[in-house]
Amino acid sequence: MALSPGTRIGSYEVVGPLGAGGMGEVYRARDARLGRDAAIKILPEVFLNDADRVARFEREARTLASLNHPNIAGIYGIEGSAIVMELVEGEDLSELLARGPVPLADALKTARQIASALEAAHEQGIVHRDLKPANVKVRPDGTVKVLDFGLARPGGSGDASGSIANSPTMTSPATAFGMIIGTAAYMSPEQARGKAVDRRADVWAFGVVLYEMLSGRRAYPGSEVSDVLASVLKDTLPLDGVPADTPAAIRRLLRRCLEKDRADRLDSMATARLEIADAMAPSSDDAPAVTAAVAPNRSRTMLIAAVAVIAASALTGFVVWRARTPEPLQPISFALAPPLGEMVQVNVNQPALAISNDGRRIVYGIGVVGKTLVVRSLDQFADLPLTNLGTQPRSPFFSPDDKWLGYFAAASSGEAARLMKVAPTGGAPLEIATVQGNLRGASWGRDNTIVFASTAWESGLLRVSADGGDPEVLTKPDTAAGEVDHQWPSVMPDGRHVVFTVSRVSTQGALELQRDIAVLDLATRNVRVIRQGASYPRLVGTSHLLFVTDRGVFAAPFDPVACEFRGEAVRVIEDVAVKPSSGGADVEVSNAGVLTYIAGGSVTVKSLAWIDQHGVETPMSAPERGYGEFKLSPDATRAVVTTNDDGASSLHVYDLTRGTLSRITPPTERGFAPVWSSDGRFVYYRSYYGDADSGLSRISAAGGGSPELLLAEKDNIALTPTGATPDGRSLLLRTNAGGRFEIQILNLEGTPSPTRLVADPDGAEDGQVSPDGRWLAYRVRVGSSGAGQVFLRPFPNVTDSRVQVSIDGGSRPVWAANSRAVFYSGTRESGGIWRVDLAANGQLGKPMLVLAASGDAGQVIDIATGGDRFIRIQPVVDKTKTNELRVMLNWFELLKQKMAGGK
Repeated sequence: MALSPGTRIGSYEVVGPLGAGGMGEVYRARDARLGRDAAIKILPEVFLNDADRVARFEREARTLASLNHPNIAGIYGIEGSAIVMELVEGEDLSELLARGPVPLADALKTARQIASALEAAHEQGIVHRDLKPANVKVRPDGTVKVLDFGLARPGGSGDASGSIANSPTMTSPATAFGMIIGTAAYMSPEQARGKAVDRRADVWAFGVVLYEMLSGRRAYPGSEVSDVLASVLKDTLPLDGVPADTPAAIRRLLRRCLEKDRADRLDSMATARLEIADAMAPSSDDAPAVTAAVAPNRSRTMLIAAVAVIAASALTGFVVWRARTPEPLQPISFALAPPLGEMVQVNVNQPALAISNDGRRIVYGIGVVGKTLVVRSLDQFADLPLTNLGTQPRSPFFSPDDKWLGYFAAASSGEAARLMKVAPTGGAPLEIATVQGNLRGASWGRDNTIVFASTAWESGLLRVSADGGDPEVLTKPDTAAGEVDHQWPSVMPDGRHVVFTVSRVSTQGALELQRDIAVLDLATRNVRVIRQGASYPRLVGTSHLLFVTDRGVFAAPFDPVACEFRGEAVRVIEDVAVKPSSGGADVEVSNAGVLTYIAGGSVTVKSLAWIDQHGVETPMSAPERGYGEFKLSPDATRAVVTTNDDGASSLHVYDLTRGTLSRITPPTERGFAPVWSSDGRFVYYRSYYGDADSGLSRISAAGGGSPELLLAEKDNIALTPTGATPDGRSLLLRTNAGGRFEIQILNLEGTPSPTRLVADPDGAEDGQVSPDGRWLAYRVRVGSSGAGQVFLRPFPNVTDSRVQVSIDGGSRPVWAANSRAVFYSGTRESGGIWRVDLAANGQLGKPMLVLAASGDAGQVIDIATGGDRFIRIQPVVDKTKTNELRVMLNWFELLKQKMAGGK
């Protein structure tokens, strides 16, 4: 059915015909809404009556629409019986070749872009199967677009034959002899024989196209299709037809691409792309491959020199190939030191490490709180500290083409926190968007958008154009189900899915979060959990997902299209600096198989210290342990603490005078959220076993006694104590009885039966009664944003109206001993410890900052009753391990060994 100019199809107006494709007429059309031209293919009416063909049309269109890549002509959508595609201006490569060979520099630039396009398709399991010069367009600015993935098949599975006329996206004239798919001169030998094909068929076709660009002549000429096929099957392509100045690496690449036995053929377009990139680099040389062994040596010069030699060969795919049976490259490990006098940044919440996709550059932070970011090119001797990045730059990540480095700049005086980008070679940074809170992961997709997360309470994933703009909300945590945050996003190669971490309130204690890995479908916005008890997902290669648990860094076979695990997980790295408080880790893997990480193991060992209002710190004599929670006794001579040294939370009493730490719960008991009785004789806490014995318990603070279960939990309603009343008769509890947190009160003198005290519509928690028994301070998650604020009510008559204490957010209120002031912790944005004075008549003063936040130095967890001293818990950093970056080349080979059960 021919269409005349002016015909409208959806929002598109036909301008004129472009030609006949493999499955109908193709027209130029104008999108009235977006003001852009597109190519529209109209299905023949005879096909519309064939349900199988229509189903195939829609199925293939959806598959191909997932190929979001700058070097692949995209599919915009389906309008009834028409498919709308990107209109690519310029000449196709066959027209350029008709004029003779392409200059070497231009040929390599074009070939690299073709390789990148095929690499992206192969990562999604899609094989082109009909690559040829007519399917490659070159824009006037040199940008390459690979067209006509109409013959593509997921995974290259299925038969080798089929009718090209049934391919929905074909825009070039249909190939003759459809009984064997593909233009004969560019068919792989297995295609010519009619056998099933995989991505190595594209590698062959790529080699033929590259040869023809360099030589300016047909690789396999012939006047008849049978002659061409015979040549493909029997003739060896002479490489003396390429220019004499063709680098040796490119000659080797051609040989590997054009191996007739596909078992010996190059099987990765990523390797081809890297070979070409190396040949294009100004420092590229064609010396023979060097085999280097790095002996232990503390000399920085010797180490970096050896690394440069190794990296120059290994990172760019410079491989010594044996004639028929190439041996895999063995992993090579080494360490990189930061600039003299600097310390590699180890942030307990925000990883400060990134590696480029090609594995050539590593970016890391220096300084305790983010002094700057440093770029280390593995083929260079010197580091490149980036300048003028803003306040405390951290959380770096690369764009897919490695041309940009994204990062986070913290808020400063008069300036909001920002998502930024800068060239990894240096230069002026550019702002992408403002961010609420701190960054908790970002991933740059092939469609030039960035999916990121922040620490803003109950925030979800957001997406913004890498060119700047207003972020779009992708997800919101399900607060009714206890979800708190969505963090650590990683965009999958198909551009349709994002794997990320869901943090939710754990049933195991007030200060513990459960983390699960989930997947977001960007089209439907559906979210599903795919692994519990794991965080920080990262796709490595095309078939494994790296993730973090409380036991270290693991990997498992993974299908990135279905976003499903396909096998058991194996621990793959032993001593990575893991961040239990945020679920992150300082570990990254490039597409080229280069692993980098900061050593140090799980950052769980912590110390305790007093700190006064001037920031002067006095360490306590308590041993370094895996501390979690800390509560001072009513007379401030002892403290009850939780530790998590062996993976199970236990309770200890620390004597502040004698410096002794004594366990009070038996080894079989797991205890959380401890609070003191008003007389200091008992400790109330939440015991948890995951069965009927879980609930509210108490134990003697002197030790030696047995736990007493006061109230068993049922119906998945957690009973978490937050404080005792001054008269010792009652205990305040936080429960989730109504789907949101509420405060209940338990009479300790009769039959234990809690009753509702405060059930704010926004949820209430952290209840604390003043020492004089007149007031109740507590926290409420206010509004749709879920930001916490501290409120006050009279006690015990809590039905009177509430009064807001904090202004810019707050949590964990603590009373001064004289009941004349409330202290509270600021939010992640406002930070520090704040004080609000309370007059006898209930009049509140203005919040005053009494202890400023100190970057990543630790968390204030309790306040001395006079309000003049605070207790801080902070991670202990092993500086002997964390002052270096560890790097492993060819890590994929080690991954294979570990997945196979090796050591």
